[in-house]
Amino acid sequence: MKTSKISKEIPRKVEPQIKINRKKTPKEITNRIQEIEYVDPATGESDSLDITFSNADKSFILGKTSPKKGDKISARLYLFNWQYLEEKIDLYLGSFTLDDVSISGRPLIAKYSALSIPSKTSFKNTPRSKTWKSTTLKAVGRSIAKRYGLEFVYDSGAVIKIKSIKQSSQNDCEFLYALAKKYGQGMKVYCGKIIIYSKAKYEAKKSLVTYKETDLISWSFNDSIYKTYTGAKMKYTNAKSNKTYTASVGGGSRILHINEKADSKADARLQAIAKLNEENETATTMEIEVKPNPKLIATGTLTITDMGQVNGKYFINKITHTINRNGYTMKLEIRKIQKRIKK
Repeated sequence: MKTSKISKEIPRKVEPQIKINRKKTPKEITNRIQEIEYVDPATGESDSLDITFSNADKSFILGKTSPKKGDKISARLYLFNWQYLEEKIDLYLGSFTLDDVSISGRPLIAKYSALSIPSKTSFKNTPRSKTWKSTTLKAVGRSIAKRYGLEFVYDSGAVIKIKSIKQSSQNDCEFLYALAKKYGQGMKVYCGKIIIYSKAKYEAKKSLVTYKETDLISWSFNDSIYKTYTGAKMKYTNAKSNKTYTASVGGGSRILHINEKADSKADARLQAIAKLNEENETATTMEIEVKPNPKLIATGTLTITDMGQVNGKYFINKITHTINRNGYTMKLEIRKIQKRIKK
């Protein structure tokens, strides 16, 4: 229940809750957490969670039931007095598979690193070779998700047809990321789900928050014309005729040249548009540190105002949450949303 706005005398408080194999970690153990780092990327990599314990109980770190690779970890943060007195916010970070364990002594320190990938390690570790024929990006994603018992979400209006594509000694995670990227889509693995989404659709969403310069704890800004383009030309070879063709998109003087495989001219144009817009995404970028805001998520957008040429709407590429004895910090990597070239 909301009461009065929080005063400066009432400190905000963060309490982590960790579950290992669905079993809640006792408070006397969570009190020994030295640091939690949670990284929330928009695409291209899995969410990650690092938890460091200092001077924790030996039986927890070295005992028979101590956390081991492959264990399931879930984490959440309870935020108290965040905006209002007696307010409690439940910020769920996600479910993860323990990927790496590092222990040292003395003092006894243990660091557990986990990724938001299925417990079946073959998703990221086992190379596969297969030729996918007469399919779609959505169908490929659904098939791979089903193999690992994951929910599949296709949040894109585009029906991306694929006549034929080879998965050559690639693990399923790597292959699907690359395939989504090839056609201008983002992909995120989170909470037992594979989500493929339209970058353009997510860029069009309403800003989660608006910041002025005085709202930022620290910031850096970069605006570059290097590796930005007004058009693209893609050379591709037709598999049946073995002839080479060229597909062009956009125009102007700064042309991106691409050599890739394509099923047809339409397929080549689709790939060229995706690659062109991907290159242009990095034209204007920022790194900012802000007061932790549970509304902010990677794939969301925010607005910068009252900062001159920095002003604009930005896409959130990555958020790094760090919780330690010095407090809770949130650092964001963001990019200014550019006008997309569509044809």
